[in-house]
Amino acid sequence: MKILHISFKDLLITLKDKKSMARIVLMPIVLILVLGMALSSTFKSNAVTINKFDVAVVDNDNGEYSKEFKNVLKSKDVSKMINYKRMSEASAKDEIKNGQLPVLIVIPKGYSKDTTNGKKTNIEIYSDPGNTVDAKTVESFVKSYTATVSSIEAAVEASNGQLKSYKLDGHMIINKLVAKTKSSSFKLTESSLKAKDKLSAMQYYSAAMLAMYALFVGSLGTSSMLEEREDGTLKKLFTTPASKFEIFLGKVLGVFFLGIFDVIVLVAFTKIVFNVSWGNSLSGLTVLSLAMIFASCGFSLFLSLIFKSTKSVLLTSAVIIMIMSFIGGSMYPLSQMPEAMQTASKFMLNNWALRGYLSLMMGSGFSSIIIPSIVLVVIGSLLLLCGTFKFKFD
Repeated sequence: MKILHISFKDLLITLKDKKSMARIVLMPIVLILVLGMALSSTFKSNAVTINKFDVAVVDNDNGEYSKEFKNVLKSKDVSKMINYKRMSEASAKDEIKNGQLPVLIVIPKGYSKDTTNGKKTNIEIYSDPGNTVDAKTVESFVKSYTATVSSIEAAVEASNGQLKSYKLDGHMIINKLVAKTKSSSFKLTESSLKAKDKLSAMQYYSAAMLAMYALFVGSLGTSSMLEEREDGTLKKLFTTPASKFEIFLGKVLGVFFLGIFDVIVLVAFTKIVFNVSWGNSLSGLTVLSLAMIFASCGFSLFLSLIFKSTKSVLLTSAVIIMIMSFIGGSMYPLSQMPEAMQTASKFMLNNWALRGYLSLMMGSGFSSIIIPSIVLVVIGSLLLLCGTFKFKFD
């Protein structure tokens, strides 16, 4: 109860501070509006930029349909966007884990036989969480192919009754059906991807500013703690029945609650006023936001170890956050950055949150934010531990 009392008291003090509210609520809204309008043309022509990328395929089936699937991947139209690679499953998964390979497709054993017999079977897709567009492209392509295969089998089944009277097998027409349909499969995928997963500038910068200002919330909370240490308020709290640990945890929890307040306000405002869609997974949005706020608390507390005064923390943290935001994609679309910058962006906290938010906006479910959330929590925990053990109360 003492911890919650301290945290809510700090939260109320910050909420009454007009300057602080303008900094963490008004500023991101203004930036979303300005950047969203100024760079809207960048998103209108090709909201989803699809550059040629590598796709590894592991064929554990080697059946009729798996071979045809690989032929479609190697076809002239598809090869303009996908670079087909043959790899072992183990090495491909290692490259996915290390961010060296965008997408891996695994065709299970018995896929062709099960499909022919009308049994349910799935082609597995593994992807680097940092390559949302690539993963969505392949996912859409696979769905298009499996739907085509299902249509072929349905046509075969329907024709079997008629052909049997002539002592013919319906599967004799498969090759012709495949030849007729395979040329249109990827075109359907590409057009549906652009129609369904189109991100507007307002959507992108809503996600980008939310990730960026979560860091500012953390620095604001930490500077408040340092200010109390400098003016002696923190010492006075030690005369109360609360222990140092309870006081410290209450202060950190107050910053965490402030972050939650900021996320709720920005998400609600952008949804109502700017008509921004945050996806269909409320649980995904909640977990990712909590992970980002947690990482922000750890990050800002770690900065307090390096910079001792309130002024130095406020000034330096602002510069560091702006640099992180630029590299992490909060200022300019990630897809249009040089490859070196895209690689560097993976070391930025806001980048992991941004990728997660964009995945949700593009229609992905809860599973798309698991890895970004884990990364944020792990980094946040390490920074928070360093900050907790080294923080000076006087």
